[in-house]
Amino acid sequence: MSEVTLRMLFDVDTDAIGRRADGWLRMAGSIDDACEELIRVSRDLEHVWPDGPAAEAAAARGHDLRSEASNAYPPCRRIGDALRLHADTLRGLQGRVQGIAAEASGRGFSVDVTTGTVTAPSRMFTESGSPQIVAQQIAAYVNEFRAILAQAAESDASTADAISVNLPDATAGFGTLGLPPVDEATLRDQQGRTPKEVNGWWRTLTPEQQEQAIRDFPELVGWLDGVPSTDRDVANRLVLTTRMDALRSDADAHARRLADLLMNDPRNRFEIQRETEAMNAAQSQLDKLAEVDKALQRLGPPGLLLGVDGSGDGRVVIAVGDPDTALHTGVWVPGLGTTMEGNTVDNVKRMQTVNAATDLYLDQPGQVSTVYWLGYDAPDLNNFSVVGEGRSEQGGPSYLHFMEGLRATHDTGPSHLVAMGHSYGSTVVAEAALTGRLPVDDIMVQGSPGMHTDHASDLMADPRHVWAGSAGNDPVSETSNVTKYTQLVPIAGPFIGDAYDDGHGVSPHEAAFGANQYVVDTSGHTHYWEQDSESVNNQARVLVGQYSRVGTVHGSPPPDVVP
Repeated sequence: MSEVTLRMLFDVDTDAIGRRADGWLRMAGSIDDACEELIRVSRDLEHVWPDGPAAEAAAARGHDLRSEASNAYPPCRRIGDALRLHADTLRGLQGRVQGIAAEASGRGFSVDVTTGTVTAPSRMFTESGSPQIVAQQIAAYVNEFRAILAQAAESDASTADAISVNLPDATAGFGTLGLPPVDEATLRDQQGRTPKEVNGWWRTLTPEQQEQAIRDFPELVGWLDGVPSTDRDVANRLVLTTRMDALRSDADAHARRLADLLMNDPRNRFEIQRETEAMNAAQSQLDKLAEVDKALQRLGPPGLLLGVDGSGDGRVVIAVGDPDTALHTGVWVPGLGTTMEGNTVDNVKRMQTVNAATDLYLDQPGQVSTVYWLGYDAPDLNNFSVVGEGRSEQGGPSYLHFMEGLRATHDTGPSHLVAMGHSYGSTVVAEAALTGRLPVDDIMVQGSPGMHTDHASDLMADPRHVWAGSAGNDPVSETSNVTKYTQLVPIAGPFIGDAYDDGHGVSPHEAAFGANQYVVDTSGHTHYWEQDSESVNNQARVLVGQYSRVGTVHGSPPPDVVP
């Protein structure tokens, strides 16, 4: 390999390297899609054609084809990643060379990028009073150039190595030997890593290994932030189907046992009570999952199930549109009184309504993903949980981790990410934002009781990207309404009102908070998503970054997002 010179570094077309990187990455994506399709259409071959020499030969050939195609994906991806890193590295080094050359020229030195030399006119030696200082300055510039060229040469060599070691063997291609399966311990280890690290690990797996991990451990893959959304969807739908079938079987078995007891042993009250409770518990979990299944069926192809767990109070995450490919993504946290079995369908409809409203402001549909995130235990009206910070302090880290996962899995290209929350859900968003690590471009809330701070600048460095809406008669976000309602509660009412204010702080739509208050033309606490309302249209405008079109009561909107 020839020596890298300043002229070579100046002349290299980093955009051309980037285009080649994109080509390799597109090919990797196509291989991945083709492998998934091959695996999907051939996975049942052994069941429908289980016996005989021909069946055995077909199964063996099918295994070899899946392995060979699957083994081609990681090398292709690694070459694309190496070229992408090389292009970015050289582009940065070019900028450094140009900056140093401009500085040197501005100080009277001459830079020859062909020879890599720096010279000074004779007058600088005579006028400076210290020729040694001029010589030291020249040497410093030359050393900087040499260090840059060394980095360029190192990047060039490592990229060449990455390409050569990942090319197929001339006679055997990428081989048909399958890589070791992913075990449970390896997957559980990923739970303690960052979403970016998880995504990097997942991308090192072959499509066959990914398929095996999803098939064998869907409940782990389905909640693993950093795994691509489409893979999480496959895993979670498998969890949903399997769990619903098991719960139906359990509920039926307990019902048959109960009927038998009532007919043949009606005095056995202990067993009757035990079977009744077991039947009801199974049915309760089944009802939660059935609501999720119903929401997904109504959504159709745009729906992705990014998390599901029917145990306890239940957790569920459903996306309308793929957040990994969307130009704009909003992740909405529901609040007070939300339950998995009672609200999933309606809350997903809200996300559909916001998503559909964005079509008014974009050149083509399908550029937005809206995500319903019930990844925490929402407070209810049966206890004092709504007045405290405990539920949001528990939910904030999970929400933060999920949002970091969306950043890690998003495909190349622009991505505008918005954190959204309603009612107590806004306090979950706040807890994530107050860490200073929430990777979003905007925060938008509705009917918020307060966000655990008195200043929007504590949530985002630029408070112009914090948005709040509040209906005039919302009993949750309007502090005067909270006080009015709690005064009607004997003895405990004033205590609840004071605790509410102390627990959550000033409502973010108040001018003193420093956020933008957008116009809301709906009524009450639960109608912010009425179709064709100014409330939902303003949410859509924020979501697609068309801030100048948002109707505001007060605030200072930032410049629009440039597509």
